[in-house]
Amino acid sequence: LLHSEEPDEIQLQDIRQTIIERPDLSEFSRVHTEYGGKNECRFMKPIFSNRRAELLRILSTLKFVSTSQDLSFKRALTLMLAQRSKHGEWITLKKDTEIYLSLSDLAWIPEKWWKLVTGNQQRKTAPTQLNRRQFEVCVCMQMVRELKSADMCVIGANNYSDTRDELLSLEECAQTKETYGQEVGLPVEAEAFVQHVKDLLTIAARKVDDAYPDNTFFEINDGRPKLSLFKKKPLPEGFKELDAALTKKLDKLELSLLDVLTDTSQWIGWDKKFSPLSGHQGKLNDDVRRKILTTFAYGTGLGATQTARNIADISARQISFINQRQTSTEKLESAICDTINAYNQFQLPRYWGDTKRAAADGTQWNLYENNLLSESHIRYGGYGGIAYYHVSDTYIALFSHFIPCGAWEAIYILDGLTKNKSNIKADILHGDTQAQSAPVYGLAFLLGIKLMPRIRNWKDLKWFRPSPQESYKNIDELFSNEAIDGELIARHLPDMMWIHYLGHKN
Repeated sequence: LLHSEEPDEIQLQDIRQTIIERPDLSEFSRVHTEYGGKNECRFMKPIFSNRRAELLRILSTLKFVSTSQDLSFKRALTLMLAQRSKHGEWITLKKDTEIYLSLSDLAWIPEKWWKLVTGNQQRKTAPTQLNRRQFEVCVCMQMVRELKSADMCVIGANNYSDTRDELLSLEECAQTKETYGQEVGLPVEAEAFVQHVKDLLTIAARKVDDAYPDNTFFEINDGRPKLSLFKKKPLPEGFKELDAALTKKLDKLELSLLDVLTDTSQWIGWDKKFSPLSGHQGKLNDDVRRKILTTFAYGTGLGATQTARNIADISARQISFINQRQTSTEKLESAICDTINAYNQFQLPRYWGDTKRAAADGTQWNLYENNLLSESHIRYGGYGGIAYYHVSDTYIALFSHFIPCGAWEAIYILDGLTKNKSNIKADILHGDTQAQSAPVYGLAFLLGIKLMPRIRNWKDLKWFRPSPQESYKNIDELFSNEAIDGELIARHLPDMMWIHYLGHKN
């Protein structure tokens, strides 16, 4: 039949005759239509049926409350429980009645579930009916995600209680609203905030559109953007001579790392930060020398034993004593902060940057396997942890954090700025693809931090327009037909602001 050269009518007759003679083909086609593809959701209905009565009884007994302004899932749950005693295969949705859910009320349904629940392929129009059994399974699956993310809570529960009860109320936090808005430079009212976001995108898009003809590094081919590499700038005249002169001068000084630690302890006094953990005055003899050697031993990774073998008149126990009895995380951070502030007083780093930018990246460090933080890193191939650094554009480390290998680095990227107590206050943060995260980006925006990660697969991302009427002369093909959902932003803004009010008040 596949290679037949007969007319179409004869081929159709042959196909019908073959199907009549081979009923197994019809059965195969039916099974493939029902179970083929990669959508595993269609297999959940039979499994759910065995425990349906118990699950729905639990859902109807417990009292659920939404912890955000979005009540769409709560309305869907209410409708599902109200229809659980019905026997029809479909729930008919009637507008202006209790048996109705709008398109926004069903926005939480995952893409894989949409056709199973509504029977429709597209999500552009509100469905008129819902498959009752599939809808029940979908709601139960979504309830698991809602509870895990704390978007839903159970009144009177222990593990899934309302965490907002442990925080300051929204009314108390709102007292700092105006101060918060002035400090981060953002409107705090929903309508003004949405308009501000749209204006930012409009200005940026028009700026890129106007500069596109003169931009030799950016082009659009078949609707896909392409960036070219920057050409390396030539070395300035006299650079090699200056570099050779500086190297010769520094070599004559014959400075070592111990000399640097000794000088900076005299200038800054960072060694005074390390004292007995009890708070009493230290009584060690030659304590400055021991603190410098301890810093050298653990800072370079040599360790106490190896350092004691190469330096006279000190033992490994004397070095480790300072580390164990007079050093803590708080004392280290305080000494680092004083060092950064002293470094920031020099004029030379000002030629390298203006202290407004910082970059974050991680480096793997090998650790013993018998360690709570040790993990096998699939990318680096080693066993250990990740040292996550924030480095200023003046070439000094502002903050460091040790994290497991399996953690996504973006969730720690803001710690370097929020916990930085030095005089260098960066508000523009660069990162690699590990810094890419939509929730973290939204959090950074509301904190007044400009997060600028390297976007993974940015050529295939969907670009939204500020408004449906907005169009551009040169870059219009980069944008989809969808515009920013201002209602969605306005709906969740109070909850997001609440978290930031708490942080601002603290």
